[in-house]
Amino acid sequence: MPSQEPTLMLRDVVVRGFLAWDSSIPDGRLQNSRYRSTQLVLQRNYRRAVGLWSTAEAAVDAADERARQIHHNQRLTDEARADATREVVASEGGNAREAAEEIRQLVDASAERLRATMLPPRPQPADAAQEAALANLRSDVAMVLDRLSANEVPERMEAMVREANDEGDALSRWFLVATPWAKRYLESRGAELAGWSNRLPRIVAAVGDDLEEARAMHRVLETLESPKGMLGAVSALDHWIKARLDGASMRLAA
Repeated sequence: MPSQEPTLMLRDVVVRGFLAWDSSIPDGRLQNSRYRSTQLVLQRNYRRAVGLWSTAEAAVDAADERARQIHHNQRLTDEARADATREVVASEGGNAREAAEEIRQLVDASAERLRATMLPPRPQPADAAQEAALANLRSDVAMVLDRLSANEVPERMEAMVREANDEGDALSRWFLVATPWAKRYLESRGAELAGWSNRLPRIVAAVGDDLEEARAMHRVLETLESPKGMLGAVSALDHWIKARLDGASMRLAA
């Protein structure tokens, strides 16, 4: 039915997100022990998230089916049907929303684990003095990059990170590679994000790390944080659950 199209589209977004997450996790045994440990966590979190997606889907299906049965139960008064339908939608909807929230937590935990594995930590202490230093750093970096063409920015940013490495400037290194600022700046300039994403694994890979494995880890992180990956899937899942539960509730008016 036409009214089902939005829910089907939302479900497709969820499914595509899960497929992207699954395909982004490297197969086989990784050589880098840090990456290998994170790979196992990612695989475990993915399997758990898939199970929760099945739980959410089963819950909204149950809400819809039970609401349908209540609607056709001629032994119930209109008031009893309404009360029973609301109870079913609340109960099964709660189960679905709990599953969706746990999926969100697993995605966030997976992304955080990847960042902790690959990216430099924020220097401590993260106090008012550091915030002031960061404000100056943002201004100084933007002033340098603003003079360049959009295509030149990724190369200059990479040079800045290497300069920070050579000078032992942990704050600049963390700012450029571990915060969202670089991507947001590139987007504001209309630069191609792929140019920076392709450079990033090489920039942050520790000495002795396998570059291809580092790139593989970055692909997983990008999938988790992408609107076309799990970021979009988690948002679509919330809207899908609401749409399905609204559909079950609408049987009251039928």
